Amino acid sequence: MKDKVYVLILNYKTYELTISFTETLFLQKKVDISVVIVDNKSENGSFEYMYEYFREYKNVEVIESERNGGYAYGNNYGLKYIQDREIDYILVSNNDIEIKDELTLHSLAATYKLLDSPALISPVQYVDNKINSAAWKQPTFFYDFFTNVPFINKLVLKQNTYDIKNTKIPIKVDVLPGSFFFFEKSIIYDIGLLDEETFLYGEERILSYKVKEHNLQNYLITDLRYEHMPSSTISSNVTKLRMLEMAHKSILYYHKQYLKTSSIFIYLLTVVYKLIENRYK
Repeated sequence: MKDKVYVLILNYKTYELTISFTETLFLQKKVDISVVIVDNKSENGSFEYMYEYFREYKNVEVIESERNGGYAYGNNYGLKYIQDREIDYILVSNNDIEIKDELTLHSLAATYKLLDSPALISPVQYVDNKINSAAWKQPTFFYDFFTNVPFINKLVLKQNTYDIKNTKIPIKVDVLPGSFFFFEKSIIYDIGLLDEETFLYGEERILSYKVKEHNLQNYLITDLRYEHMPSSTISSNVTKLRMLEMAHKSILYYHKQYLKTSSIFIYLLTVVYKLIENRYK
């Protein structure tokens, strides 16, 4: 029997990308695929257009969130919508990716069954045919502070990533990119949905924190890959300053709410972030 995989895609304005990606999903073999598209209250008619486009598709649903509450809110809206469905696996995916291998989802499901206490898994992310931010270690205060310090930031970034160049087996990792999360259905409801205090950034590190709290493990599946067009939705709708402000707000929230970082360290991060933001004003 084929594994039943629900793919949850969040759309904000870029309905062309969503339609194109959804069509390619049905090239995947050896899995039973259904797609739920959540339009995050786009103002450009995305919902109406996609609803009409997929009207005759039996395994595609297009729904609209009540407001544009960001990445976490929109995906949670979809996760709540499908919570009572009979599903084996869920893929939470960006619309600006490409899956070239037609057995990718089948391979992920098969691999998932063999892993020890898996939570979220993902193939390696590529951009322009090169490995991008495949996975990284749980961010600490020192990581978030020193990645903003010239001359040593590149070293800090390198030390916080995983070396995957010479391996083709699944490796244990902390944080996976938010563009592609594959997991057994029960996992996300057991550890808790995405934290909606994050709007566009920081949700991955919080999910990783929750995974660790539940004694589960994220994995990077190094023999599989997907292509990603970075920030195509975000950069087309948000200024650089606004992106920085949202990212910094999410990071500070993570430190206060989850790591319980001391007030003096929070102050230092805040000062650094204000200095960076002021460059774009």
